[in-house]
Amino acid sequence: MSIENMIADILGEATESSRQTTERAEAEAAGIMEQAKRRARELAENTLKKGEAATAMLKDRKISIAELEARKLRLGARQKAVAKCFDAVLKKLENMEEAEYVDFLGKKISKAARDGDVVLLNEKDMGTVGRRAVDLANTLMGGEKVSLGEETVSARGGFVLQAGAVEINSTLEAMIASVKEDVIPEVAAVLFK
Repeated sequence: MSIENMIADILGEATESSRQTTERAEAEAAGIMEQAKRRARELAENTLKKGEAATAMLKDRKISIAELEARKLRLGARQKAVAKCFDAVLKKLENMEEAEYVDFLGKKISKAARDGDVVLLNEKDMGTVGRRAVDLANTLMGGEKVSLGEETVSARGGFVLQAGAVEINSTLEAMIASVKEDVIPEVAAVLFK
């Protein structure tokens, strides 16, 4: 299962959460707007004697500030919803069935590795799927091309390829980050129709 497919799966689940978060943010923004308008009306009544021009300017300023605050709240809610979506994709990758995860890692390693690279995994994967993933990668590459390293990496999953002093980071976190910028507009479009 590709990252893009997982992202698409998560989008459906995240849409409802996003809608609720957005509704809460909009309700809070409406409350802020109403409070600002009420305060602006009170100020307008108290300062009417000082001149209608000054009152209108102050009212407009308060409303502008409230609108800005409302926009910030909506943007924050949207950013949280998008972040939750990508966190859900990462969790789904972490929780793949073992056979599917071995297949996923083996294929990713075979596409990224060069002859002689050493595959580094996190501690969990090293003890469970590491050998099978490297064996699958070697099969797909047509021979003993890569080896499983003894060191572990600090990551939620995926792998790091080591070729001497050069490392290629293909951890799950790095894989998500590599597609994130490209798919954020699509994710946002689905979440905030």
